[in-house]
Amino acid sequence: ERVEAFLARDSSPAAQAVELVVVTASLTGRLADELVDRTLAYRAASLVLVRPTAERVRDPLLLRLHAAGVPVTVLQPGDDLRAKLSALPQQAAAHG
Repeated sequence: ERVEAFLARDSSPAAQAVELVVVTASLTGRLADELVDRTLAYRAASLVLVRPTAERVRDPLLLRLHAAGVPVTVLQPGDDLRAKLSALPQQAAAHG
């Protein structure tokens, strides 16, 4: 089952979670919608997007998530995992 469908189900454990962190290599419009909807409902959600290459890509879906207050980090080869993941709570606090 794709993560988007899992998040959309009212009976999924994710629907009941106090805080949700999605780790994926694929960001779709539907997943972005689910994360934004969850954030707008005052249920914490974060995204860790894993990229296979170190190339910088300007993704409008990432910009949309950021504008909605969803903490996002993009992991690429060579990144410091601890540093990247520790930035998520700081982003969440900044959006209050």
